[in-house]
Amino acid sequence: MLVKWGRRKTEDGNLPISGWASLKSIESGKWDMYFPKSVKLMVSDFSVKNNATKKYDKFSVTYGNFIQGLLARDGDEFRVYVVTIAPDNKDHICWPRILVDNN
Repeated sequence: MLVKWGRRKTEDGNLPISGWASLKSIESGKWDMYFPKSVKLMVSDFSVKNNATKKYDKFSVTYGNFIQGLLARDGDEFRVYVVTIAPDNKDHICWPRILVDNN
């Protein structure tokens, strides 16, 4: 299934306006009303905005790893959100949760 990433302010729907879902918000139950499912986002790299330089820093995802996504549903509307954790580098506002694919 091909699913849109997040929801923009200009898009119709009832799912949260964002492209991100913090792990803390998931664990606290804030996403429960959207029937969340964990999904694997198989990517080779990603970019994160650096607050100090105001530019995007690019990072590679090691082969065998993936970014965790959250598939959310409201009726017939489906969206995927990138699961985020607190970054090690405080210049970045968020960081995707990267996990090892054990399959």
